[in-house]
Amino acid sequence: METAADNMVIEPLLFGNRVTDRQLAGFAPRLLSLLVDIIVIRLSIFLLLSPLNNLFQGLSAVNMGENPGRVGSFLLYIALRAFLPFFISLFYFVAFWSISGETIGKKVFGLRVVGDNGQPLSFKNAMLRYLGYFISAVFFAGFIWAAFDEKKQGWHDRLATSHVVVV
Repeated sequence: METAADNMVIEPLLFGNRVTDRQLAGFAPRLLSLLVDIIVIRLSIFLLLSPLNNLFQGLSAVNMGENPGRVGSFLLYIALRAFLPFFISLFYFVAFWSISGETIGKKVFGLRVVGDNGQPLSFKNAMLRYLGYFISAVFFAGFIWAAFDEKKQGWHDRLATSHVVVV
């Protein structure tokens, strides 16, 4: 009995000077893997910020009038709340993309981010891809672009010369 997979043609892909038979990932698995990654990151942020919330409990702009000596603690708390999520997500994506090419979400859906050479991204390209996420996030246009692109690349992929392939 023939299955749909038997009829699927995997065309050779050109990555730089190397041809490979990896299949490019479609829009839906890429989106779902990103949603899993967002859940993992949000859970990590919650777990890291919960102790901070307890540590800095009672600090608020209203309380600063009563105890001006705690202004420094309040500003530290605000800075951590503002920047910690950015640095957690930066570390998460750049580390996974440059080490194995697979974030937790990509691993769940059998996907991998690779460079033109078919290998995990260099640190520089992983950083470019992460920064490209912010460009792609404008009205989600850069992410949606991957659904219609010939090479199935979002704007962030084009910026970092990366491809998302099926493992």
